[in-house]
Amino acid sequence: MANKYLFNLADGRQMCFQEYGDLDGFPVIYCHGFPASRLEAALIAKSAQSQGIRLIAADRPGMGLSSFCKNRIIPDWKKDLEQLISHLKIKQFSIIGVSGGAPYALSAAYQIQDCVYKVGIVCGLRDLHESVSKKDFGFSESLLINLMYRFPIVTRQLYRFIIGPILKRSPKTVLKILTGSAAQSDMKIFDDQSVLNHYLKLIREAFRQGARGVAWELYLYTHYKVDFLQDYKGRVSFWHGRQDKTVPVTMTEKSVSEIKNCQSYYFENEGHFSLGFHYMDRILADLKPK
Repeated sequence: MANKYLFNLADGRQMCFQEYGDLDGFPVIYCHGFPASRLEAALIAKSAQSQGIRLIAADRPGMGLSSFCKNRIIPDWKKDLEQLISHLKIKQFSIIGVSGGAPYALSAAYQIQDCVYKVGIVCGLRDLHESVSKKDFGFSESLLINLMYRFPIVTRQLYRFIIGPILKRSPKTVLKILTGSAAQSDMKIFDDQSVLNHYLKLIREAFRQGARGVAWELYLYTHYKVDFLQDYKGRVSFWHGRQDKTVPVTMTEKSVSEIKNCQSYYFENEGHFSLGFHYMDRILADLKPK
């Protein structure tokens, strides 16, 4: 496991990050999914090493070891990343956003386009400011999303003090929710006990400080609207499995329709988890200068 590093942000909060892969390679900032943590990036460390990528993964506020940030919004992630980049003395880099990390990756890249070589979005979630149905997500996910959208204050407290603590004690429940209607290609991934154990570990790390950070993150997904994609001029590649039952492929299709000159790759037989395991070498290779 890579060493973890802690440093203080300008407002006094603490950020935790870890580096994986080729530490002399091209830098790629990894934006983890939901609910997850910096430990998620360890799953693609071998691919990063083989592709000459210096993979830098940071916990978002309130998850893992990064301090909670009251009233933050998704575009604020850019400020934290700028300080991380300055701390590491990096001038150019790419960003990869996986699942729930997608809005953060795109928002940050949009604000600091001059420093970003390329963005890669893998099975990317986008804004959930409109109600969703079981056709889009599983029953448990759609119920929680709709409650957070319609009754945010009550649902946030419910998640923080009741649902969250239950999920913290049982990361298997989180994984069960995420894979409730998963494709067969996804379930095969978890036949590997070491992979299963690592997912449980990274989910448990998301709740290390309790459920406040995770609850606020869910609130942001349901109340933040992506409205800048038509103006984005940078390089972006989207990757999505058509068997994905965790984040519907329609989310990527919508984003692709809004960004001019982006690249998109769809895989008929891949799901939410299997895509990264089978194609991450190709995805990371796409993020470094040719």
